[in-house]
Amino acid sequence: MEFYSTERLIVRSFEESDAAGLLAYFSEPRVNCFADEKITTFDEAIKTVKEKSHDDSQLAVCLRENDLIIGNLFTMQEEDTYSVGWNFNGNFEGKGYASEAAAGLLDYLFNE
Repeated sequence: MEFYSTERLIVRSFEESDAAGLLAYFSEPRVNCFADEKITTFDEAIKTVKEKSHDDSQLAVCLRENDLIIGNLFTMQEEDTYSVGWNFNGNFEGKGYASEAAAGLLDYLFNE
């Protein structure tokens, strides 16, 4: 299910077809806080995308041009406060995708 799109991105629920892309960046987490989410096999990636597909706090970030997953956004809620986080494939860093996706998520949350 697509939640929203931006000029360059589609933000949607995870799909089983995202497994290879997820494995590409979760096989070597670049930030220590994601170390416990490390996956090493394609089977683990399939299991992970299935779990994330049922979790409304987890969203796949994909390129609009080809629906390739390049990262994910997640939300955390405490009482009346939400936090937004992200994890992106290092091959797509430095292009503004994370800030574009996060800004779109905040706009979606406040207006939908």
